[in-house]
Amino acid sequence: MYGSDVMEIQKKLKDLGFFNSNPNGKFGEETENAIKKYCSENGLYVRKTINKELQKHMGINLMD
Repeated sequence: MYGSDVMEIQKKLKDLGFFNSNPNGKFGEETENAIKKYCSENGLYVRKTINKELQKHMGINLMD
């Protein structure tokens, strides 16, 4: 998976201190690990992907 939605997720995760690389719009292992860490540290169900609930929690709203 790749694209502008992934780029926005990576930017937000970077701003929050969970993603250490430069956002590139490619969903890979580092993005997955950042999502898992975000969920874990925020008391959320640990997942590998972003759904609407997680987007809302992160303060972003992506197009479908």
